[in-house]
Amino acid sequence: MSTSLNATQENRFLPEATRAWLLRRGRNLVALALLAAGGLLMAALVGFDPADPSLNAATDGPVANPLGPLGALVADLGLQSLGLSSALLAVVLMFWGGRLLSGRGLRHPLLRVAVLAPALVT
Repeated sequence: MSTSLNATQENRFLPEATRAWLLRRGRNLVALALLAAGGLLMAALVGFDPADPSLNAATDGPVANPLGPLGALVADLGLQSLGLSSALLAVVLMFWGGRLLSGRGLRHPLLRVAVLAPALVT
């Protein structure tokens, strides 16, 4: 005996409510990751010290960046490649994370990412 299933009766691994809950939690995790990445980038940039060791400067002194050697390296690379636009990148990441966390979401996320790269370079 064959039975046909319509769209509402498909066999799914998880119930619809569970799927919706997991999607919301996934968006929250992405939002927190964006907020953390933007905050850490901003902290590394604010703590930039030209005397810190980096790819083009070898020093024996202590690292002054609050995020340690990795923060000094990220800040140096960001400021040398993008200049002060690297701070804009940190602000944009935190703004996107805040929008996702508040539940407003991001419309056209791929377009936003595509437009961000040229905006940082100019």
